Amino acid sequence: HLNLLKFLDQDTYLLATQQKHLLAAEACAYEAGNATARRSAYVFRSPSEGLLLRLSRFFDESLRWVPNRARVLEAMGGAAIAFAATPSREFVLDRYSQHTAICPDSRGLVRNC
Repeated sequence: HLNLLKFLDQDTYLLATQQKHLLAAEACAYEAGNATARRSAYVFRSPSEGLLLRLSRFFDESLRWVPNRARVLEAMGGAAIAFAATPSREFVLDRYSQHTAICPDSRGLVRNC
C-alpha cells in the first residue's frame, strides 16, 4: 500500500487543481456545440503520448452522450467552474478518509497497532 500511495501523491494534488479548468473547458465546449474540449485543453507532442491522445478523443466523443452531463456541468456553474475554490492540499491528500477508513487491511493494521 505505502509504495503505491507515494506514487499517487505525486500527481494527485496537480490533478485536483486542474480538474476545475478541464470541466470549465468542457462546459464551454457544450455551450458552443463543440466536442473537442480535451483536445483543445492539452497539447500532445510526443509520440509516446499516443495512448493519451486516443483516450482524450474517446472522452471527447463519448462524454457528450452521458445522460445529464451537460445539465450537471451547467448546474455546477458552467464555465465559471474555473473560478471555484481549489481544495486544500490537506483535504486532497487526506489518506485516512480516502483509504484507511474504507480498506479492511488498513483498518485491521490500525486496530492491531
